[in-house]
Amino acid sequence: MDVMQPKVKYFLWCKLTRTNLILLVVGLVFVLAALLVRTNPKYDIHWNISESIKATFFIVDKAALPNRGDFVAFNYYDITAEAYKLGIMDTPPKVVFIKQVVGVAGDVVSQKNREFFVNGRSVGVAKVKSKQGRPLKANEFEGVIPLGFYYVYTPHKDSYDSRYADVGLIPVKEVKGKAYAY
Repeated sequence: MDVMQPKVKYFLWCKLTRTNLILLVVGLVFVLAALLVRTNPKYDIHWNISESIKATFFIVDKAALPNRGDFVAFNYYDITAEAYKLGIMDTPPKVVFIKQVVGVAGDVVSQKNREFFVNGRSVGVAKVKSKQGRPLKANEFEGVIPLGFYYVYTPHKDSYDSRYADVGLIPVKEVKGKAYAY
């Protein structure tokens, strides 16, 4: 006796429904776009793994410098890395940070009781300790931001940005480009 099997369309490993087909197409488009951006010398792509910015990934235009309010991708040299502190590495590891530009050349940075201001507008308070309990030294810079530097931050309470001495003002030579959030 033959048993009739119901006719269900399967596409590889999943049931081919309209929703699954749309998800598959969107995923393929995303992967192709990421590959195109990644292989283009003018652009770069960076994933966000921190809580300080809500965006998941950024496309960086390496030919464009950011303005106030834009996101910027820049090289940060992690002098707190254990391998560097122990002398295993000669130079601190380079990490790409993405932050928002809140101060440009000519803007005035001031601080009072670890609260920082750019042109009189508060850009947050520098914490005394990190989430891991590591002491954090506040940036001591006050005055006019010189030509060729940026003051960066994000509004998250744990953002590691220009409020801290280890990050400080960002020199243009360390800027990778203007970042677009997605």
